[in-house]
Amino acid sequence: VRSYLTAPLIVDGEFIGELNVGAARPNAYEPDHVEIIRELSLQLAIAIHQARLREQIQQHTVQLEQRVALRTRELAAANKRLQELDSLKSKFVADVSHELRTPVTSLTLYLNLLEHGKPDKYDHYLSQANQQAMRMKQLIEDILDLSRLERDKADLTLAPIDLNAVLEQALVAQLPRATAAGLNVTINLTANLPTARGDINRLLQVATNLIANAINYTPAGEVRLRSFQQANRVGFEIRDTGMGIAPEDMPHLFQRFYRGQRASQSSVRGTGLGLSIVKEIIEWHGGEVEVHSEVGVGSTFTVWLPMAT
Repeated sequence: VRSYLTAPLIVDGEFIGELNVGAARPNAYEPDHVEIIRELSLQLAIAIHQARLREQIQQHTVQLEQRVALRTRELAAANKRLQELDSLKSKFVADVSHELRTPVTSLTLYLNLLEHGKPDKYDHYLSQANQQAMRMKQLIEDILDLSRLERDKADLTLAPIDLNAVLEQALVAQLPRATAAGLNVTINLTANLPTARGDINRLLQVATNLIANAINYTPAGEVRLRSFQQANRVGFEIRDTGMGIAPEDMPHLFQRFYRGQRASQSSVRGTGLGLSIVKEIIEWHGGEVEVHSEVGVGSTFTVWLPMAT
């Protein structure tokens, strides 16, 4: 190269590059050539700038389309969730109405019999009316408890707790019922058990529900309660020698208002809400509930909770 011209590429006062021209002989360029190169550099700078703008617009368009698609999916998922919640609400109302209708109908019947029935059956009518009233009371209390759980979820207070003390307190409250039923109750709590992370009142409710169920559905035999540690979790187990749970009932065991066939046919009154409440409380704690059962042999409920850090 014996002759050389260079021209800056400038757009809106910004330097974006340069145009270089060379020739093999000396003094190859005249002033006219310089003007041509200057004009060419101006047009080239504008062309490059416009190309970059088009590329940026295309990138923004792609990003916008991606954000719109993502937002559309989020809105569709939210709408689906709202539909599911609305369906669950409708099902819940229908289930509550159905569950309340039975004791209300029975209570009305026996109250009518108390007024117009045979006098010699007065005690029987009164006993049945009391049973239906208690059933309705328990159902309403469980429904209110579910409502309180939903309301208090955001205010759940998780703190280090002594799980053994919670289990002892729950068992002491239920022990008279087990003794009256002739059941043998054993308790084996691991010494120096690490503290669990949880809400003491809700965990007491869980332990009470599970112990009460074990007593209710064990006509004869024993109920065993023990605590233990595994890795970074602590847990407890309630084992009974009761009627057991049929395999076809296991997938639905924690559904609201669900009672298995054997439980429904037994003399034990229930609302089908106790285990669903247990599962919701434990899941809020970041824990798990496991159940193993065999008809005629018994059931074992195991609760896992995270250790307090």
